[in-house]
Amino acid sequence: MGVTLGASFGNALPVSTPPNAIVYSSWLIKVRRMVVSGLGLDILSGVLIWCVLRVAFSLGWTPLEP
Repeated sequence: MGVTLGASFGNALPVSTPPNAIVYSSWLIKVRRMVVSGLGLDILSGVLIWCVLRVAFSLGWTPLEP
């Protein structure tokens, strides 16, 4: 569950998601600005994923349920 969510939240690089690639190819935003804001979103997403997994495990969710 954590890996799946983590793969969905990649935002730091222009090739991370199709919308990032479109914005980067328009030349309206520089790579440095994309990386700085993307890293902030990645850190925030990592904290969010950690919190969701902690709640899921505390409620009894396990990845090996039949």
